[in-house]
Amino acid sequence: MSGAIAGKVAECLRHELRSYFGGVAFQVTPETGYGTSIIEVAWADGPPLYAADVVVRQTMRRLREEIGHGQELSSCRISKRRTMSPDAEEKILGLLGSALGIEEFDMDAILPTPPLLARPEGRFTEGTIPEFLDLLFEKLSFCRECPAPASGGDLPCPCIIVCPDR
Repeated sequence: MSGAIAGKVAECLRHELRSYFGGVAFQVTPETGYGTSIIEVAWADGPPLYAADVVVRQTMRRLREEIGHGQELSSCRISKRRTMSPDAEEKILGLLGSALGIEEFDMDAILPTPPLLARPEGRFTEGTIPEFLDLLFEKLSFCRECPAPASGGDLPCPCIIVCPDR
């Protein structure tokens, strides 16, 4: 895929992701070389990986129809990476602490699965704080659209939204 097409794809992906998930800063970077292209999509907090993946797949399908270059677009690889900010980690640890009834965290201790992570099929009944942190992070979306009351409406909302199970 040419650098120009990769740049256009990256621009479209950035636009679509920002329109679906307002307030989240997506970094969309195209890289081309050796006859292939990789578009890296990265963000902190915001939507879970699977939600962004749905938007990326829809956008790529639409682009194949609109701009053609189907063969070239098919050779394009898209890498998605969601990271957890220290603020998000603190909020999630607060949720876990409340759910487990603890204030001090021993990151190596084996604990029972908190109710907010329990699943009917009971895949696991215990784990560590880092495992719970990762599971809960992927289950949460961080709202960045409504004005935060404490900030007078000037800062993005720090709300945490629990996503439904897939």
